[in-house]
Amino acid sequence: MGGENLYSFHEGELIAQGKDGTRRVATKLLPHLGTSIDVAAGRDEFFRERRVVYASSMDEDGYPWVSEVTGPAGFLDAPDEHTAILSGKQTSFLPEDPILTHFRTCSDRRMSIMVMDFEKRIRYRANGNLKVPALDMDLVLDVAEGIPGCPKYIQR
Repeated sequence: MGGENLYSFHEGELIAQGKDGTRRVATKLLPHLGTSIDVAAGRDEFFRERRVVYASSMDEDGYPWVSEVTGPAGFLDAPDEHTAILSGKQTSFLPEDPILTHFRTCSDRRMSIMVMDFEKRIRYRANGNLKVPALDMDLVLDVAEGIPGCPKYIQR
């Protein structure tokens, strides 16, 4: 990632860390977290190779929701360190997907994506705000956090 790390834990993360006693461990991991996609480390290529992405947000009732989004290799791209794009022409969402319904009807555009390679036990999460919510257009995520994941819980 290079340069100064601007990532900090939000209030909810701090509360959860306090409740389960993991604040010390989380603080040690903080230097590995970032405010952008680590394009220099090849994350853009990793994104383009994926055929499945897990997108999460809130449904229209305010409950957390995760959608499996599929497409051919290349349907997800990271053209720069602050942008992740899911190609609207190549992406397969269910027509009444709660995330898409929420983006069409609410002003809350927060979204996370999780990208995984189960065979190599690699995962990467990007959090941010959706710029263009529409079924027939690209979904453009303005990335605020880019977080590589530990392979510990990815089973072969």
